[in-house]
Amino acid sequence: MNTPVRIINICAIFIIFFVLILGATWIGYRLEHTPNPLKEAVSSTASFLAILATLTAAYVASKLFNDWRVQHNKSVRNEFSLETYKKFSEFDHSLTLCAFDIESLEDSIADATYHITPGTPYYQDLLPKMEKVVNGLILVKINFSSYLQAQRAYGAVTGQSENVHKVIEYYINEHSRITNKPLKQFKNVQEFINNSGTEVKNFSDFSARIYNSNIREILNNLQVEDKTS
Repeated sequence: MNTPVRIINICAIFIIFFVLILGATWIGYRLEHTPNPLKEAVSSTASFLAILATLTAAYVASKLFNDWRVQHNKSVRNEFSLETYKKFSEFDHSLTLCAFDIESLEDSIADATYHITPGTPYYQDLLPKMEKVVNGLILVKINFSSYLQAQRAYGAVTGQSENVHKVIEYYINEHSRITNKPLKQFKNVQEFINNSGTEVKNFSDFSARIYNSNIREILNNLQVEDKTS
């Protein structure tokens, strides 16, 4: 039942109760032959109902505040949940773009140029695409850090800081494991492609694990505003 409907019902019950009390009091005063029984009945009923009205108003105010607090908490939780999902999506999307850049670079070299090495003319032509891959991987790591920050904030808001801290610690260790081989250590373009491709694949597998173990749960726990309260 909606809160406004509940308040209307309370007011209706209050009015009915007032009429019943007034009638019973008036009859009582008449039986006692009290002068001006209607006036006395109204006065007595008003005094009694004033106390009841005060208690009712306190109840209604408390109910409204509690309903507002519950909805506010849901809104805050949802806001941080969606922000966490947004940051994860940016991280995952940057992985997709980086994988595309690596594929584009790989398409640019033929079998005959497998041993292209730094200093050769064709290598210089490939530098812009290689630089784009490197920048893409940097963006992946930046977005990953942004996701971790959002995850920390989500844990603080939902009272799961301790559990989230353990999860983030695991994520950081996995990130370090994936990126422990410097991308600059390569002998030719193909090795650069292999190294960067392996890093993106490891990150993609890592992203899938994050989604299955964490993001899916966050999305499932999104709280829809309760229209029946």
